[in-house]
Amino acid sequence: MSRILVVFALILPLQLFGCRAAPEAGSAGYATRTSSGEVSFDITPRLQGSRLVFNVHSDTHSGDLADLDLGKAFTLDADGKVYKPTETRPLGGHHSDGAVAFDVGTAPSRFSLTISGVRSARDVKLDWP
Repeated sequence: MSRILVVFALILPLQLFGCRAAPEAGSAGYATRTSSGEVSFDITPRLQGSRLVFNVHSDTHSGDLADLDLGKAFTLDADGKVYKPTETRPLGGHHSDGAVAFDVGTAPSRFSLTISGVRSARDVKLDWP
């Protein structure tokens, strides 16, 4: 019985404090890109019909992420055209998952996502492929 309690005592903190597997590649084979700072992001794009959707996992230890407006913070540059999000799924808490979608028409050959105005952090630019 005491062995079971010891194992439980070791595993429970890992579950409570967000131990998670590494992010997987998106459905179109796009790799996950990561930025670090006061707020860190793991971003994985995937093509969904005529939309480029970015799954966003974020972490911070300095406040709630609910105040971050993804629609204002994210800008997509795809094949020389600039896009603002057409749909967002907001973040919340300290460790959160959200999404940002852009109507791009067809799959871009190259694209970059810029994250701006996130607290006191500098702008972050992530490039694909």
